[in-house]
Amino acid sequence: MFFTNFVFISNYVRTGELDLLMVKPISLQFIVSLRYINLGMPIPNLAAGIMMVSMGWSALGIPVTAYNLCLFALYLLSALTITYCLMIIPVILSFWFVNTGGARGHILCDLGMPTICLYRFIPG
Repeated sequence: MFFTNFVFISNYVRTGELDLLMVKPISLQFIVSLRYINLGMPIPNLAAGIMMVSMGWSALGIPVTAYNLCLFALYLLSALTITYCLMIIPVILSFWFVNTGGARGHILCDLGMPTICLYRFIPG
């Protein structure tokens, strides 16, 4: 949801469009982060995520109570906040280095790839 908008931030800095967004009567971070929302992209991920979470909850025997749903929503919100912060760090560099195209996607992909040394000591 945020990645499409973060791609455009370095372009806003380079072309000067960020100056036009700064004078709007809304928070700059809000308008830059949520300017373009593509709801078609996260729908398959949301469907797969709901299916995996429901299968995991049933396999672990976790009851579906209001407390567990609120706790899950809290964890989901904290994960969204951490993901937003990790995605905006390379974009902030565009204020010092005007073109940060190489730092955007590859850093985030590398963060999600665990190395084999993490699993070296796990028997199996």
